[in-house]
Formats: sequence, structure tokens, C-alpha cells
Amino acid sequence: MENVHSCFLSASAQNLEFLQRRLNPVQAGTNRPKCLKGTRKNILNEIYAWAGDSSQENILWLSGSPGAGKSAIASTVVSHLAKHQPTVAFCFERGHAILGDPAVIWHSIAYGLACHDSALQSDIVQFLKDPKIHFGNDIGYHFKHLIKEPLTKNCDVLSFEQPLVIVIDALDECDASDSTSAPRGILLRTVRRWAQLPKKFKLFIAARHESDVGACLEDVSKNIVLQTGDQVTLQTSNDIQSFFTHHFSNIAKPYHPRLTHWPGTTIIEQLTKQAAGLFIWAETVIKFVKQGVPTAQLSLILDGNPGMGDIDSLYLRVLKNSFKDSALEAFNAVAGCIVLARVPLHFQDLEELLYGVETDISIAFVLNGLKAVITNDVENGIQLAHQSFPEFLRDVNRSTEAFAINQTKQSKRLALGCLRVMNAKGGLHLNICNLETSYVFNDHVEDLGRCIKTAIPSYLSYACRFWAQHLQDVPKQNPDAAFSESGQQFAHIHLLHWLEVLSLINEVSNVASKALDAADQWYQVCTMDDI
Repeated sequence: MENVHSCFLSASAQNLEFLQRRLNPVQAGTNRPKCLKGTRKNILNEIYAWAGDSSQENILWLSGSPGAGKSAIASTVVSHLAKHQPTVAFCFERGHAILGDPAVIWHSIAYGLACHDSALQSDIVQFLKDPKIHFGNDIGYHFKHLIKEPLTKNCDVLSFEQPLVIVIDALDECDASDSTSAPRGILLRTVRRWAQLPKKFKLFIAARHESDVGACLEDVSKNIVLQTGDQVTLQTSNDIQSFFTHHFSNIAKPYHPRLTHWPGTTIIEQLTKQAAGLFIWAETVIKFVKQGVPTAQLSLILDGNPGMGDIDSLYLRVLKNSFKDSALEAFNAVAGCIVLARVPLHFQDLEELLYGVETDISIAFVLNGLKAVITNDVENGIQLAHQSFPEFLRDVNRSTEAFAINQTKQSKRLALGCLRVMNAKGGLHLNICNLETSYVFNDHVEDLGRCIKTAIPSYLSYACRFWAQHLQDVPKQNPDAAFSESGQQFAHIHLLHWLEVLSLINEVSNVASKALDAADQWYQVCTMDDI
């Protein structure tokens, strides 16, 4: 019996390894902040009750204004439910090259399903091993064959008794560059079809109430709305007050152990009222207060007297305090690079991509001034704390001319920065990983991952993946002459070296043809005389 069990485990491990290669699943949203303990109890309990009840609707939609706390609730739900019942989660991210793509979700969730149940795993593997299958980027095809059919077929024989819960956070952020695009529309139609599945398969969605999301979900889901502004509930206000009390206490304790009640009930109640149900407003205030002398920082917020739930006024207050006129050029260069980047960048990536524009000390200065609105760690890089901030920076009517990102100028910087990184000495070159032979498949090269990490730094990998995307965002009329020189150097000297890097990082199929087509079209209609 023990041998049979060992054989099953071995077969399962082989299947999961096969699925990992074939499905290339994306782990998303695992590091998102959760609700402060003791807050959001009524909403969380309602969600938990729905998740365990097979008689209720099998789609639950949590909606609300940007910054109302949807993602924190979704993250808390995943953490809690995963201890009690099978749960698979995915989180979209606006503007992210991978996490914003509607085509990645169902094959990522299919991998999660295969990890939870052997019957589902077997069916998905069997489907993918069929030689007649062409597994492309068809979202409807993914949903039908990897999700709907395996779940429906195995509904009565699954190994778990509790309902299965799929969590999709930030659905409204998928394919955000074009909310009317075909992939987004197809994905929403598959989401709607979830309502046709048995009610033991639950789908929890957190998303803003955008028109197409509403049309998809309104009549097929249970809807919980996070009220803000004038409609904010007493429970939400109490939760935000608890949030302020907890974090202000932690700020004050290191200065004096008896300052646990700083800055006092009156000020906390005032800030709670101004937050108007927006947890991102409260979180930004706390981060801003931590940036300097707490009393002085808090006074800047209180003296500014922002209106109820006015996140734009708060962002302006943060930026005006951190960046005077002489620092605006550095701010625009660094913040623009962070906002327009297709994936989160690290400090060294900024140094290389902004070469000749900013020094490392200027970059460090800007990042320090943005602590209230970004997170920065070694593993995950520099990430914006909330999508409302890049939206604010992209809109000159909201952020003013001083802080609005000049997207044309920043796209030029990034496109030229990518070309410069690839063309530079120490950039692209033949046999970049010093492999002993080219007659061995990448999968068979021993310790290839370590070689790639050593030889292809993150900024070079970024440049190889996204140079053409940034080039597309550059106006074709009278571009800088540097585009001609850099483009010719890349095409004549480094084209094959670029393909080699894409092969090593497993991005040829995702990047190569699209990038070459985009560059070809851009240069063909470009108005440079020497092109």
C-alpha cells in the first residue's frame, strides 16, 4: 500500500511539473496587505458565510470606489479561506505586462485546481497531452477546457467537501490600456459563464463598478458595496478610526512609551471623517507621518485641510512637501519611469534605464520622497501602493502641470534607455551565459537559472522584453536622432544576441515577433530623414 501511495505521489509530482511547464502559471497578489485584525468583521463574516454555503449564488462581487479597501479584503479572504477549504487566487494589476493580461488568468487558475485535486489534475493533464491540442491564448478556449469541463465532469467525485473558492482581485484592471479590447470582453464573458457552474464552485471578485464589469456581473452575482463619501457606514468609519489609532500608537511608542494615545481622540476622529471610508487615504497619511518628525508631518496634513475623501489633495500635499521646484525634473524622470514601466523595477534598473538623466543620489532622493505612495523591497522591487496614484499622475487636471507625468517625454527616455542598455558594452553579446555548447536544449543545461541570474541582470532582461513596447509610445513625428543610431546598431549588431537572451529567459514566443512587427511599423512611418 505504501508503494502505491509513493507511486501516486511520484505521478502527481510529474504531472505538476508538466503543468508548470505547459501552463506557465502566474502567482499574483500573494504579498498584498491584509485588513488590520479586528476590522471589516461584518463584511468578512458575510463573505465567509457565502463561501461555505452551496445554496447561495456562486458569484460574489465586492465593489467600491478606488481606495475603499477591496484588495485588502480580498487578500484577507484568501488567507482565511485557504486554511479551511480549497482556494485559488489571482490578482490583476493595471499596466503590468503579465498581471494585466486577460490571457494569463484561466491557465494560472487551472494549475491551482490541479494542485488541489487528483481528478482535476488528471483531466487537465490528459487534455494538454492530446497531440491535436493547440494551446494558444484563446481565453474562451482556456475557460471551457481547463476550468468548466474538468469541474463539471468531476463535480461529484472531488476530494474536498467544502465549496471550492476562486478569488479574482482587481478584475477591472485587466487589459487596462483598452477597456473595450477584445481580450477583456472575452474574459468578462467567461466570468459571467461561471454562474452556470454548480454552486459548490464559488467565484469571489473584487472590482470597481466600471460599465463593462457591471454589465457582466450585476444580474448573476451577489453584490457587496463598500460605501464611501457621504454614504460611508458607521462600521467602516469605526474601522478606519481603529486603523489610525493602531498605527499612530506604533509611530509614537519609539519616542516615548507613554505616547500610546497620540495624537488624541479629537484629531483621530477628524482624520477619520476626512478619510470618508477610503482606507488608501488613511494609509497614505500614516506613511507620510512616518517620513519625518511625526508632529510636523501631521501638522502639514491638518493644515492642508483636505476635503472628505479627497485623495488628490492628499497626494498633492505629499508631493509639494517632498519636491520643491528644483527637484521637479528628477521627480518627473524617476516617477515617470516607475509609472510607465511594464513590470516593477529595482533601484539598479532605474540607474541603468535613466542613464545620463539622473544620478543614483537623485533617484534615491526621489524614492525617499515617495515613501508614502510606494513600496520598495529587494524581492518585489518598487511598486506603487495603489493604482489611484499613477492615475493621478497621468491626469494633468488632477495632479497639476508641476507633477503630471509627461508621458511622451518619459516614453522616449524609456525607449532610448532600453536601446542603450542592449547596445552598451556589457549589454548584449554572443553566448551571454558562456554555455559550453549550443547543441543542448535550454531545459537540459545544468544550473541554467543561476547562469541567467548572473549574466543577464534585471535591467537587461527588462530592456529585451519591453524596448519595442516603449518605442510604440513614442510619437513618430520628428523623434530624436538617437533613435536612428540606436536602432541601426541594435538591428545590425545585436539582433541575434537579443533573440538568444529571449530564448534563455523563455520569452521568444511572447515577445520576438510582436516586438519586431512593432519596431518595423514604427520605423517605416517615422519622419527621420536618415532612417
